[in-house]
Amino acid sequence: MITIYYANFNNQLVFQEPISIIKNYTQNTWQRQFLKCPAWLQQNKNTFGIKSTQEFSITSKDGTFTSDYSPEWCERNIEVRDRDTCSFEKATIFFTMEDSLIVEQRAPVLENNDIKTKTTLVEGAFDLGKWPRPFECAVIFNQNDTIKVFEDDIIYYVKFHTNEKIKFQKFLATEEIQEMLRMPADTRKLLDINKAKIKPLEYFYSLIDPKRYKKIVYKKIKENLL
Repeated sequence: MITIYYANFNNQLVFQEPISIIKNYTQNTWQRQFLKCPAWLQQNKNTFGIKSTQEFSITSKDGTFTSDYSPEWCERNIEVRDRDTCSFEKATIFFTMEDSLIVEQRAPVLENNDIKTKTTLVEGAFDLGKWPRPFECAVIFNQNDTIKVFEDDIIYYVKFHTNEKIKFQKFLATEEIQEMLRMPADTRKLLDINKAKIKPLEYFYSLIDPKRYKKIVYKKIKENLL
């Protein structure tokens, strides 16, 4: 069994434990045949849905993003990536003491919400055991449109590439822990992404000593379990 410690920096109390996609669909839908397909079960093993912590809308129009919330909320919660791409829900973190564990972020293909129907999720994968970093929901708008996100909408999936069972443990992300867990991802800011040569993930893995770094972070997390 592998323990995954999790938190959300912005909405710590309301953030819910990730939900098993297999369990969610075998229990809460009528029995479609694919739910018994060995290939589908293997593909979605240890795959979990991440729910939104708040209700909001975002409108994309000709390279500009707006919301029905205040400009201050937009500045805090929406990061513009390109003229049709933005990210939000930027503060979900997973942490493991495993030396190596690939985690993959996937589009919520089985959901019935605006993230699935009106955008394309920017997917990716990295080694959580070597480079713990916050997740975000980055989407490409399919056209000028407005997406409405409701609290408890599953906005993306995460798959842990292991055959072992996953156990989740929530923790309180103090300011000290948040600062430590943002450090690996912050190394990307050293590069001008528009000018610098693209670095492989191994380059970022090499910037920290994972065993020493994780030992320090783990001690703090254990003191703040919920």
